Amino acid sequence: MQATRVAERAVYRLMSHLKILPLANEWKEESESRLMRASQQHYFYADRDGIFEPAAALGDEVAKGDLAGTVLNPETPAQPGTKVLFPASGTWICGRAIGRVRRGDCLGHLLADVSRDEILAAE
Repeated sequence: MQATRVAERAVYRLMSHLKILPLANEWKEESESRLMRASQQHYFYADRDGIFEPAAALGDEVAKGDLAGTVLNPETPAQPGTKVLFPASGTWICGRAIGRVRRGDCLGHLLADVSRDEILAAE
């Protein structure tokens, strides 16, 4: 739902910029920019084959150790699923679109906020 809202806002702002339509007040909202980064510690992977069932939504702020989801095995439904925990704190920005996973598949990754000072210090 949030992705649809972002796309609608972009289309209406573009039409306004091209002078096709006046921009309605609901599309004038401004959002704050955030500087973010990802490192290898922000990616998480399947430990076994199965179906990944997410426990959080894209855009959620999560903490290290929170439940990211469960890998279930439909071939052995009585077997408990394997919990997948977030490896770090951050914002969940990318998740696997295909439910079926194989061991080693990337299930998603996070972004963490970073300050301008941290970026300048790294250069």
